[in-house]
Amino acid sequence: MAGKRRYPHRERMEGSGRMRQFIAYARKKLKLIELAKRSVEDSRRSPRIEGFVCFMLAVIMLLRRCRSFNGFEKQLKAKSLKNIFRGYRLPKCTQTMKNAFKKTDLQSLEELHQAILKEAAGNKAFDMVKMHGMRFFGFDGVEPVSSRKRSCGGCQTRTLQTNQGEVTEYYHRYVFLQSIGPVPHLLLGFQHQDNLEHRKAKDSEAVKAEGELTAVKPLVDRLRSFFPRLYSVGVGDSLYANGPMFEFMRDDDFPMELVAVLKKETDEPMADALRVFESMDPTETYYDEARGEHVRMWDSEGFEGLSTCPYPLRVIKALVHEGPPKLDPDHVDWTGKSVHTWWLATGITKERLAGPQVFDGLRHRWDEENCAFNELTQYWNFKHTYLHHEVGTQVMMYAFMIAYNLFQLFLHRCLRGFRHSRETAISVAEDMRDDQANIRSPEDGFFPFDTS
Repeated sequence: MAGKRRYPHRERMEGSGRMRQFIAYARKKLKLIELAKRSVEDSRRSPRIEGFVCFMLAVIMLLRRCRSFNGFEKQLKAKSLKNIFRGYRLPKCTQTMKNAFKKTDLQSLEELHQAILKEAAGNKAFDMVKMHGMRFFGFDGVEPVSSRKRSCGGCQTRTLQTNQGEVTEYYHRYVFLQSIGPVPHLLLGFQHQDNLEHRKAKDSEAVKAEGELTAVKPLVDRLRSFFPRLYSVGVGDSLYANGPMFEFMRDDDFPMELVAVLKKETDEPMADALRVFESMDPTETYYDEARGEHVRMWDSEGFEGLSTCPYPLRVIKALVHEGPPKLDPDHVDWTGKSVHTWWLATGITKERLAGPQVFDGLRHRWDEENCAFNELTQYWNFKHTYLHHEVGTQVMMYAFMIAYNLFQLFLHRCLRGFRHSRETAISVAEDMRDDQANIRSPEDGFFPFDTS
């Protein structure tokens, strides 16, 4: 006789709707509301609506994939939302949320973000993201907010040539860190690139524009401070292939390694490596089963071309050709158009990590664009200007980052067998949105009755 199903079908389980499951997971495992109440602060005087309630409403809005505050305003009157926030007053309109965000303390949101990641680490979420015995993270710049009509005190400006003549465009630019490799792909932090006025307020002699390289350093330092020794390898594009960046990654009590793309054949160490590899046989030829590619690799250490880098670098050149495993690599035209060439530099020695593993870590850097920013742009309305304000814009970036991380943790740490099921992240998001209407009791919300 067949035994009782260990995991009943979710539609036959009482209270098993996706939004109710998400709220229960966030409340019990991540202590989300407890952390939000303790962390989120704003400078409003005697507010009728708590600051953490406004912020958590924004997180719910993004999880529902609403395109604007106006589109979310009807939800404020829904009984289900009142059950989710039982005992707390909800705003009558989203303008209250916007006003709160303009005076929210950004450091308090950073503390909330870090506290959520630490709770996730305590639940062993970061054990899943190990790759080749290490944890990798990628950094890249993104520009989600731009306008030719609206501006704020935090905007940077640029002049564009159009058919109507010169036009001034106002924009915000950020540098993000993201865990790369196995799921969940968590956003580890972001740094806003300051405009000239803000830089002068910090340093009266600051004139040069703050670039991606300048903004990424305090971001990496923050990661080191709240997660020392957890992440050991940073992966970046060719912008990061310079001596000061290699030196910065190691110059700390908790040193990290850097893997960076090389592109300029005239610059060191790539120029030196070209001469060395020209008279050298490939060090390794193998088949990458995960990507269905044949790889021919040259791997050598001891390149000291970067005068500003205090230690010798390792350079890897890889030729990649797609094909079935039975294809004989000796019969591949490695000079043909179907072959892609990759160059990278790193300080990781051969004893610590083999060439194919370093190359695999570099290739996973595209997780940041494909699995984070591409997904956020297509399905989360990431580039929609919810609020164009010096502080409010950054508050919305925190809302995006925290909502995305919560959703990733819910998918891969709460839903059993999600990775091997036919269910998609989009379908889960739709189920969450539809299930919110089924929350008819405060017991399914963030503040259930205390029966102790």
